[in-house]
Amino acid sequence: MKIGLAQIQSKSGDISHNLKLHLDYLRLADENGADLVCFPELSLSGYAPHLAHQQVSNTLDSLWDSFQLFCNRTGIAACIGMPSPGVAKPRISMFVVQPHTSILIYSKQKIHQDEQPYFEEGNTDLLLDWGKEKIVPAICYESLHEDHAKRAKASGATIYLASVAKSASGLEKAQQYYPKMAADMGLKVGMVNSLGPQSDFHSVGQSAIWNADGSSLGNLSSDQEGLLIWDVESATFRVV
Repeated sequence: MKIGLAQIQSKSGDISHNLKLHLDYLRLADENGADLVCFPELSLSGYAPHLAHQQVSNTLDSLWDSFQLFCNRTGIAACIGMPSPGVAKPRISMFVVQPHTSILIYSKQKIHQDEQPYFEEGNTDLLLDWGKEKIVPAICYESLHEDHAKRAKASGATIYLASVAKSASGLEKAQQYYPKMAADMGLKVGMVNSLGPQSDFHSVGQSAIWNADGSSLGNLSSDQEGLLIWDVESATFRVV
């Protein structure tokens, strides 16, 4: 299996621009043999909590038609960040678009206090079955909480895939936590971070992967968009 980590700089509120950017990276991933591509937290809307109520999308939204058509044609799958409807507030969600099947939505189950005025938490885990590999997605803040990783391991996960939007200080915590968690849980870990200005911080990239023993396998830069192609079986990667 090959997973693409698409480190992009979305424009907050400019969904048309961001949609084109996503499709460009999906084409690049497909050309390089990726089976699944994961984008950063709220990648399609941009990370702008104060705008989330204007950006809510569901699986029937025509916004997803171009992604579904692309996935149907190529056989690739895509994990894309976008607010989804909650009960009282929007949720920070990942839309999983797969070939010839219904779109799945995974919603962040533990949100930061700064997000609480704008979002509510989800309440359901997601396990993606990819043959030999079982993938559990996580979204930013919750991915630094051990209970989420423990549930992933208990569910049979082999890969923990974190979609994040992290500042320099947040990334420093993640870089300390993920390798230890990988080794403790025996999970392969991929983390894809965004780039550039967010609502009230600057996202610093450095998307990375760790082996199940906690050793670092590779990462992207802190200042450039890029696509990391992770060959899970051979534990190798390349940047395209």
